[in-house]
Formats: sequence, C-alpha cells, structure tokens
Amino acid sequence: MCRAASIFTILRDEDEEEEEETPMTDRRRNGTWLPGHSPGRTRGARNRLAEAVFKDALAHWDEIEETSGKRKGQVALELLFRDRPGDYCRLMSGLLPKEFSTSAAELDLADDELDALLMDLHRRAVERSAIEQRTSVPMLTVKEPEG
Repeated sequence: MCRAASIFTILRDEDEEEEEETPMTDRRRNGTWLPGHSPGRTRGARNRLAEAVFKDALAHWDEIEETSGKRKGQVALELLFRDRPGDYCRLMSGLLPKEFSTSAAELDLADDELDALLMDLHRRAVERSAIEQRTSVPMLTVKEPEG
C-alpha cells in the first residue's frame, strides 16, 4: 500500500472512531438535525435581526437634515443623482418590480380615457412636486390633450 493510501486509511479510521463516540439521537439518519435539537440560531432570530436593521435604517432615512430641512434619504438620493447618475439609475431600476400587471378594469378604457387619466396623474405629480419644494410654480407644464 502506498504512503498516501495508508495516511487516508488512518484518517478514515480516526473519523469513524469519533462518529461512534457521538450519539446520533438528535439527528436524522442523513445527519441533519431534528427540529428543536439544532445548536444553531433560534427560530425567527434572522427575521428579528433583519427587522431591527430595517427599522434603524428607516429611522435614519427619515431624519431631518438641519441644513436643508429635507430628509436624509432624500438628500442622499439627490447627491447620488447629481454625482453618479449611472449608479442612481441602477438603484432605481433595482427598486422597480420585475413584472408589471394591470387589472381588467384598466384595460377596458378607451384610448382617449386612458390619455385623460395619464394626464391627470401627471398633473397631480407635478403639483405635489411643487408643494414639496415649497414653490407655487410647477416645475413642468402639462399640455392638455386636443379634442
């Protein structure tokens, strides 16, 4: 027998001895732990940690910055947009849903009704933006559909 094979045999024999010493009562035949017997993390611990991290992140995001009076999250997004627009686009696209679906009620609209709905939503968004920026003049002008 070659030297490598004899070393492997010795190591395998040592592993088998260790396995015989540890009782397998808390494990299944395949070696996985039975429910409630795992020495690892308690059930729900990862969820509680993630929830705490998200709460802290949201609290920091919503804090008002003293110099601008805006929320820190809004300031961070504006800086990212100005300094690294590519990263800003990547972030925004990552936040969007992978699929977009519409309900049957929206599909029953005629083209002119859909155009009117979109124009109304756009007008509302512009008005809200103007209010948030504490100005009375909308940033964009909305052209009414002809007809």
